[in-house]
Amino acid sequence: MAKKDGFDFEALKALNLAKYIKQHCKPMQVKKAQAGIILADYKLKGVKQPCVFLPLKKMKEAEMIFKEIKANKEHVLKKVALVNVTVTKEDIAFSVKRGGLTTDTIQAKGTAFFKSNFKLAIKAAAAQEATQETTEDKNEAQSEQTKKLTPEKRAKVKASMDAMKVELAKISKALKLD
Repeated sequence: MAKKDGFDFEALKALNLAKYIKQHCKPMQVKKAQAGIILADYKLKGVKQPCVFLPLKKMKEAEMIFKEIKANKEHVLKKVALVNVTVTKEDIAFSVKRGGLTTDTIQAKGTAFFKSNFKLAIKAAAAQEATQETTEDKNEAQSEQTKKLTPEKRAKVKASMDAMKVELAKISKALKLD
């Protein structure tokens, strides 16, 4: 399906679901995939499919296809995801790198597709762990920023807060909110 200058989306759209699976989603391709593109509500041969998965061996290939989708507006970006893929014997886990899809949406739209075609369940725990790690990283970064405040900066912030309180008091008195 790859053209000389990129991925051939016109050829992909011309396939029905069975031919798409035969050409793009062979079970061995899915099991060896480390990256991929997920397209939600994508039309194959005029029929809207809840989930279309393009398994790829390397993240670099997936990033190039994602950029092509974005540049050529092949599909609505809210319904596209660039993902890292982890496949075990019984399940598949996705970690979203870019795009508008969340792991919950991928799980909701892709469960039937992966269950019926590959006998794989979408593993939600790995996605949640990745989200938890990201949240913990953000919290740590915020706490480090607050630790970086010097006493002089703290004094300035406190003075600014006091000035805002005075202004708010004036405004509430003028509006008779007391």
